[in-house]
Amino acid sequence: MKERAAFGKVGIPIEPAEGIDPTSPRYRAAMLQHLLANAVREAVAINGTTVHAHIDGANGREGLSADRQQRLLRGETMAQYADIAYWASHFPTVALALIRYVKSWHPALDALDQSRARDSQNRPARSPMR
Repeated sequence: MKERAAFGKVGIPIEPAEGIDPTSPRYRAAMLQHLLANAVREAVAINGTTVHAHIDGANGREGLSADRQQRLLRGETMAQYADIAYWASHFPTVALALIRYVKSWHPALDALDQSRARDSQNRPARSPMR
C-alpha cells in the first residue's frame, strides 16, 4: 500500500504500492481488512463507544480479545473469518462496506442483482400452503 498510515482510516481502498497488482488476492485481502477496520471505527464511534468497550461488553462470549482487535484494526494482525463475521453481524454498515468492495471485483454482479430483482418482482407470489 502506498499510504500505510491511512490503513483503516479512510473509507476507500488505498492505492497499491508500486509493482503490486490491484487485482491480486493479497492486495484485495488487505483492502478488505482496511475497509473492515474503517467501517468498524466509524460504527463504534457513531454508537458513542470504543472498540475496547464494545469487545469488553461481549464479556469474552465471542472469543475475541480487545487487544487483538486493536491490532487487527491497525493492520498488524491478519483478520480471520470470525472477525469479519463478528463485526459484520453487529454493524450492518460493516457488512455493506465489505459487500460493496467485493462486488467491485465483478462489475457484472450489479447487472445480475438487478436482473434477479426484476425477476422476483415479476414472479407470482408462492402460496404459503405449499
